[in-house]
Amino acid sequence: MTNKYGLLWFDNDNTIEFSKRLLRAAKYYKDKYNIDADTCYVHPSMIDKDQVISGISVKQDKTMLPNHFLLQMENIP
Repeated sequence: MTNKYGLLWFDNDNTIEFSKRLLRAAKYYKDKYNIDADTCYVHPSMIDKDQVISGISVKQDKTMLPNHFLLQMENIP
């Protein structure tokens, strides 16, 4: 993780698939900051491997707590 700024989102609704939970957090980020997040860090138990969902690079980070999403803009134009 290189950026120290972002939005920490908690969502423990495991009845909803991971991608929908991520997109819900990303929508809040967009509404709050008027910019799209391009990176999200999550606990490794939430995803099998790093992946890209709807343009957001989702990365495993063992320092994250389960059900927490750290959204940020790493590649600032």
